[in-house]
Amino acid sequence: MAGRCFYRRRTVNGYLMNVVIVLSAVWVALTVLDFALSGIGVWIWGWDYWKSFRWGLTMLAVPVVLMVWGMVVERNISRVKHVEVELAGLPESFDGYRIVHLSDIHSMSFAGREKVLRKMVERANREEGDLVVFTGDVVTKQPEELEITGGELRRLKGKDGVMAVAGNHDYCVYFDKGKRYGPLKGGFERVCRGMEDLGWRVLRNENEMIERGGDTLVVVGTENISNVRLFCSTGNLSKAQEGAEGRCKVLLSHDPSVWDDKVVGQSDIGLTLSGHTHAAQLSLLGWSPSCLMHKRSRGLYREGGQYLYVNSGLGETMLPFRIGVAPEITVITLKRKK
Repeated sequence: MAGRCFYRRRTVNGYLMNVVIVLSAVWVALTVLDFALSGIGVWIWGWDYWKSFRWGLTMLAVPVVLMVWGMVVERNISRVKHVEVELAGLPESFDGYRIVHLSDIHSMSFAGREKVLRKMVERANREEGDLVVFTGDVVTKQPEELEITGGELRRLKGKDGVMAVAGNHDYCVYFDKGKRYGPLKGGFERVCRGMEDLGWRVLRNENEMIERGGDTLVVVGTENISNVRLFCSTGNLSKAQEGAEGRCKVLLSHDPSVWDDKVVGQSDIGLTLSGHTHAAQLSLLGWSPSCLMHKRSRGLYREGGQYLYVNSGLGETMLPFRIGVAPEITVITLKRKK
């Protein structure tokens, strides 16, 4: 118990230090920029230096205010999004089936904020989903992070249980071993066991059949599949679908790139659920820089009769804020295609 308390305290202190460093660095950079711009204004247009400096500092403080908002307020709330998807071949017994989709918890980011996670779990449970699914990145660096969130995540409930897949961070390749980053030996297996200890069904290149009224819906889950060399990619979509031929399928796969690379026009999977992007944790006037990094960055996509939904996640990496991208709980209702 003492070890757990120390780990939590160390993690909280680390996050607070990140906040201080980020805000200080931004403030210094903006001040230097303001000095430079004011000097240019005096030289070219003959501005009053100190008046322009004060005006510029006021304007340049806006990003700092947004960051404080994102750290103190927006990352501590959650929004529920309701989506309907019409699937060809959906069995009649599953018409109206509700899937509560969560992703990218990054347990380290909830250090000291366990009560925030509790409210998110309670909000997800209030949706009374038939199935709860989690599409990867339950930790950021190491398995011990589940000590922070495990007590709350264990309370997630779905009528047909909770199913999960692993994300790129769950391989613990970002574990700091002193001088370099590399995979923590046995880390991936420990993270998967940790999710199973929560009572979740972890799908590792396999599928689970849900029976209802004599009909079957197949949930297919892969380990991480990525086209980026930096990320571990041990997923096998073909293996994951074995025994599910000809049935209506929902795919859980962390990285949305799998949809374009292996699903659309290449399989009969009707719905794919992913996360990974976080929508860059930033959106201004509806635009997010995540669209510059990912072809499918957030929300619902459709090609023919096949769908992809990219969840923006609950936690954070890199910087502890969310601006215009609140933690997301998605409720997806399956409907029979008319």
